[in-house]
Order: sequence, then C-alpha cells, then structure tokens
Amino acid sequence: MFAATLTVNSTADSPDADPATDICADLAGLCTLWAAIMQANATGGTNTIDLSRISNPNDPIILSIRGADEQTQCSPGSGWEAVSTPDASKGDLHITSSMDIIGAGSDKTIIEWDPGVKQNPGSGDRVFHIEATSSNIAVSI
Repeated sequence: MFAATLTVNSTADSPDADPATDICADLAGLCTLWAAIMQANATGGTNTIDLSRISNPNDPIILSIRGADEQTQCSPGSGWEAVSTPDASKGDLHITSSMDIIGAGSDKTIIEWDPGVKQNPGSGDRVFHIEATSSNIAVSI
C-alpha cells in the first residue's frame, strides 16, 4: 500500500477502466472522480483525490449511473443497510479506504445527481457511500 495523489481532469461520469492497473483512467483515458475513487479503494493507504485541477471547476460533476442492482433493507432501529456487495462503478460513489478529497472551493466544486436519475437515499444510493469493509477508515471531503 502506498499513498498517491490522483488528479481528476474531467467531470465525465464514467468509472475506471481497470482498477488493477494503478492508473486513474476511464475508457477514454480521463481521470474522473469515479475512476479516482475506484483507484484509491484498490490502492489502499490514504490517498488524495484532487478535484481542483479540472479545466473548468465551475462545471459540476453530475452522477447519472444508477446502482440498480444494489439492494438495501430497513432494519428496525438501525435504518437502511446495504445487503449486497457494493459496485463502485455504478450508483453512489463507494469509498472503502481512507482518502482526502480536495475541491476548488465550496462555491465551485459541486457533485450531484442528474435530476433525471436522482437516487433516493431511502433506496440505498446517495452521492458518497463511505463504508469501512475491513477496518476503520478516515475520509476528508
């Protein structure tokens, strides 16, 4: 495990082409937020994802890939819980390792759902889903 800085250079809504390569790149060769989170999860350690270098930081990152096969259930007293393995390439942005996500400022870096496919947190998807799968993790946004 080593810590890396993954510099996002695109607001495209696309996952990493191959998280096993240690290269943050979607099929078009762009480092997207999806790809960076998938790489950080695969690498382990505490990685930094830098969103401040996107060519136009005023362009929001719009999420539109539904997590249709991610099931949730409501347990009395504990609320909604995931009951299947999360897929980091769709649905909400699954964070399973420690990372720092740095933007260009709260008035510039915006990450939101496409209104046409907006997910309902009650159905299991939100923008970020932070889940410690094997131990405690620390996430700074």
